[in-house]
Amino acid sequence: MSLWLEHLIHLICSATILVGRDREAVFGLTLTAKDNVMLTISTLKSNFRRWARIRNTIRELSSLSDRDLNDLGISRSDIRFVAKRSVAR
Repeated sequence: MSLWLEHLIHLICSATILVGRDREAVFGLTLTAKDNVMLTISTLKSNFRRWARIRNTIRELSSLSDRDLNDLGISRSDIRFVAKRSVAR
């Protein structure tokens, strides 16, 4: 399975778990089924946008030469870490 597909599956699963939690205890309100679906869709869209920003950052940093990365203080092995850290949740 490709890496991007694994990430997408992880994002979908984490959104489902998040929506499945007891919202009444967290927010002090009761959600209807429609609200729950909209929240799931919103969470999925948010997670997908975050994943796309990380992927684009990794692609851009990977295209730089070792010398350019060194000027930025980044080693090639740190690209994923730096990309994930730079995209705030």
